[in-house]
Amino acid sequence: MEKHIDICLNKWARTIEPNDTLAYAYLQKSRHDLVVLRSISEEDTEWKSTVAYYARYHILTALLLKIGMECKNHNCSLKLAEYLFQDMITINQFKEIKEAKKQRINLQYYTDRTVEKEEFEHNMKSVDDFVDKIQQIIESITREDIEKIRKKIE
Repeated sequence: MEKHIDICLNKWARTIEPNDTLAYAYLQKSRHDLVVLRSISEEDTEWKSTVAYYARYHILTALLLKIGMECKNHNCSLKLAEYLFQDMITINQFKEIKEAKKQRINLQYYTDRTVEKEEFEHNMKSVDDFVDKIQQIIESITREDIEKIRKKIE
């Protein structure tokens, strides 16, 4: 197991019983984030970036809960998802959420940072596809898949 995954599991994550109810609740949070995203003014790049990131983060949280992983740290959640679902989620999709996170941090926490217009537009255009793709995984993952994935961290 990779060192950063081991640290993540020891500090911020834990295995729980797979939880469809919580997974569905986070899926709904992600879908709600998309609705909110559409209601935010185009000029409000800070909040649009923040909500676009959280739509992705909430759907990944739903996926982790679906297989029985609970994590309370964003970096850990992303690393864990990338490690566990590398056969189901593309490198580009993981790159997307990392870029969305970076964009959110730059706009939300710093007053002197900006984001390239093309990067911002890509973030806004790709969020729906990201959420849809992860939702498809959540809805199609089998008990056997879950057992196989969980073995990676035993």
